[in-house]
Amino acid sequence: MPYLRSQQLLYAVGLAIYCIVFFKNAWVGDDAYILFRSIDQLLDGNGPRWNPHERVQVFTCPLWYWLLAAMGSIYRNHYINSIILSAACNLLLLWNLHKIFANARIWLLAVLMLTFSQAYFDFTSSGLENPLVYCLLSFIALFYLQEKLLYTAIACGLLLITRHDMLLFVFPLLVHSFLRSKQQHLSITPALLGLLLPLATWTLFSLLYYGFPFPNTAYAKLGALVPRELLLQRGTNYFTTSILRDFISIAVLIVGIVAGFLNRNTAIRMITLGITLHLVYVWWIGGDFMRGRFFGWDYLLCVIVLLFSTINRFNFVAAFFVLSAAISWKLWEPPIITPIHWGAEPFKMGDSSGGVTQERYFFFWFTSFTKYLQRDTPLLLDFGWCQDGLEQRRQGLPIAASHTVGMTGFCLGTDGILIDMLGITDPLLARMPRNPLQQNWRPGHFLRQLPEGYCASIKHGDNRITDPTISAYYDKIRLLSQSEELFSFERLQTIWQINTGVFTEDLQRIHANMTQPTAAQSDCPFVQLPPELIEHLKHP
Repeated sequence: MPYLRSQQLLYAVGLAIYCIVFFKNAWVGDDAYILFRSIDQLLDGNGPRWNPHERVQVFTCPLWYWLLAAMGSIYRNHYINSIILSAACNLLLLWNLHKIFANARIWLLAVLMLTFSQAYFDFTSSGLENPLVYCLLSFIALFYLQEKLLYTAIACGLLLITRHDMLLFVFPLLVHSFLRSKQQHLSITPALLGLLLPLATWTLFSLLYYGFPFPNTAYAKLGALVPRELLLQRGTNYFTTSILRDFISIAVLIVGIVAGFLNRNTAIRMITLGITLHLVYVWWIGGDFMRGRFFGWDYLLCVIVLLFSTINRFNFVAAFFVLSAAISWKLWEPPIITPIHWGAEPFKMGDSSGGVTQERYFFFWFTSFTKYLQRDTPLLLDFGWCQDGLEQRRQGLPIAASHTVGMTGFCLGTDGILIDMLGITDPLLARMPRNPLQQNWRPGHFLRQLPEGYCASIKHGDNRITDPTISAYYDKIRLLSQSEELFSFERLQTIWQINTGVFTEDLQRIHANMTQPTAAQSDCPFVQLPPELIEHLKHP
């Protein structure tokens, strides 16, 4: 009985610590408002899109999107809905870790390791899909280690419609699971259906509705717009910038991978191989501009790798954690100790190194959960990017452009048109060349060349692009994204052609010809806030 009570006490302490740190650090970032505006378009009857005039998938996370949309149809407060859904995912994660470790002392150590990681804990909320990925990865680890193939496959299928690039995590363990089942002469057909049906269903919908199998963000961010060596430099910087600012995350990744490959358990080695493949992919694409965002998933799995079946090594792992946590505490504030009034003050840049920024630090001043509870006015009204959208409405501009479209577009509402100069929410600009004037680019965020006549085309509802090659290509994009006849033969034929490379030479010719900055910005103005409003926003 005393042993049971001590176990319950450890679980209670761990749960209390995690929940306090979660709600103290909860926030929502600008990118989440891209998702929120797309949900508003859906709820207003326009469909899952960014601007009202065209279909474009601006979210990388279909499952997360539709869960939030379902919640939004009941209670239309996307900020609160994202916090609630994130909290639910985190609670399920803690339950799964309890089932994986089956020991309160090890479980508590895992909780403490998670609360000290900036890479992991900064994105337990944020409005992005990270908490859902955390939750699904914990289900996958639990079912895989229990050798439950069907449940593992279903969880992997849901993970792949949360983020396609999560395939790198689960591919090794899926291969191992299927081979293990074949050797045991078990049927793998139900598991294959559970794995492939969600992805196949979503991909078919995406092709027919949007005209493309992948989100627009993939085409905007992963195109060959800068030389590979520059991307690899940024990818290296993405790793090294965390050493001084999030030491424990890098330390756990390194030690976890080494320990995983040395483990005699084949399942643990397969999980470790998935972690390694994903980290190589992150380096290959140049990392991200949000520090640690693409490490959080790896960190969680490394914690599981280090602590699974580690009764005999508990003291070693605990000592390693204490040392790493102490170094992190000395170098930079870990999430467990950051205050509720933490973050960059208005109009002051947050911590940044080589284009990699701690996003929570930058937005926390305005979008933290504690600020939400304290404010009498809507949360975003004091943020300049929101005021940009409101100013476009005040000026009656039918169309405007921006480099930061999340909060701006959300505050603009669903009727106005906002052109994303980075191409992330725009199907044509996502495929246009990078503006050569942009020097300080961020990974995945490239300022685009704006074709002459493009904004006039959107404003008047026809094709007024002056360059004949771009004009012809835009006709294809308009057919896919704006035609009301989804199943016309011409549209279906164009879907096939554009996704099988028929127009690749046209794009190559466009990129070769657009080497100088265009002068098309007058059709698509940037909103300028009045100086007195800017001064007011500096002192909320």
